Amino acid sequence: MSKKPLPQFRKPWKTADGKTKQGFWQVRLDGRYVPLLNQDGEKINSPKARDEAVVALAALLSKQAADEVEATDPTLQTLVDRYLTDFTTKVARGERSQGSLEKATEYAFDFLTGCRLSVKGQGPRVHKGYGGLRVSQLRKADMADWIAAHPNWRCPKRPFNVVNAALNLCLSLDLIPHNPIAGYKLPQSKYRDEVWEMSEVDMVRRHAKKAFRKLFDAMLATGARPGELARVKACHLHREGGHAFWLLTEHKTARKTGDKRYIHLTPELEAMTLAAIAKGDTGYLFVSSRGSKWTRNVWGPCIRRLRAKLKKLYPSFRTSIRFYDLRATYITLGLEAGTDITLLAKSAGTSVEMIERTYGRWTKDTARLIGEAAIKARSKQGFRIAAVG
Repeated sequence: MSKKPLPQFRKPWKTADGKTKQGFWQVRLDGRYVPLLNQDGEKINSPKARDEAVVALAALLSKQAADEVEATDPTLQTLVDRYLTDFTTKVARGERSQGSLEKATEYAFDFLTGCRLSVKGQGPRVHKGYGGLRVSQLRKADMADWIAAHPNWRCPKRPFNVVNAALNLCLSLDLIPHNPIAGYKLPQSKYRDEVWEMSEVDMVRRHAKKAFRKLFDAMLATGARPGELARVKACHLHREGGHAFWLLTEHKTARKTGDKRYIHLTPELEAMTLAAIAKGDTGYLFVSSRGSKWTRNVWGPCIRRLRAKLKKLYPSFRTSIRFYDLRATYITLGLEAGTDITLLAKSAGTSVEMIERTYGRWTKDTARLIGEAAIKARSKQGFRIAAVG
């Protein structure tokens, strides 16, 4: 059994050049002497301050024990911070987008503190927060409780993936022995896509500000994601075979597919882009009313305020409808118009399988349209596409 370390006072001594060094309290740990420090971080010099040295030794041993535990069983705060640092590095290298980092930070802050990022920890807690837990203390039940605390999350997979990715990263770096939430079965996502009625579209056009209406109309006309439109500049305009399109190399599925994103333009959007080129405008084509770039944190509050306003003016307006649902509307209108499903998928920057899986659930008529389009595509190009009944 090893002896308990005790504080020792090192007496003053003279150096080789004749200078006198002041004595101080110290302790022998792991074969070396470590000076004991007071609350101000300074050496304890008085030979009569034994009691203070005992307190300093207890604090040193406690910190040493905590460091040993942190090395083998770190807190979730430490792991998530490491993950976000790695994420930031990938953003700087162009491997991930800034928007993805912002969303990951938002989910991580919520998970660690129990508060929404917008209130920066000052508002009421949504749940208890898990940042202080060590990896060995995290249970799958904690993930279930976290997700249950957010009934408005229609797709809990995204926030879960942030925590899971942080644990997997640290597992790959041998910082933890295993991922305690591996194999956790997420609750089924709530179906979220809806189709805009043309009457609702007209309501928005009548009451939205010009900047938002411009973005709104472009999304409905192209089926592009809002984040894609937010990146468009006049220099992205290309023409080929008499058709005009915006060509983006940075978009949501670029890293996964390696494909470029072609957004085909209506005559109105082409004319708008040409007008920007004529003016020498090198900035974003779509900006907010304040002139800033559109982001989720800009268009989100905008659509929420507009929904509330339209609900008061038109009781029939659905407050559940989302800005992103314009993509669903674009795809549905394309199907109803008899557009080839493979061309429609390419135009929307998605896959045939996603259209079949996502949009075939609303009505039997929509499912029939998808099924017929898929059968036509299979007969023409030999794709293996399962028709939706």
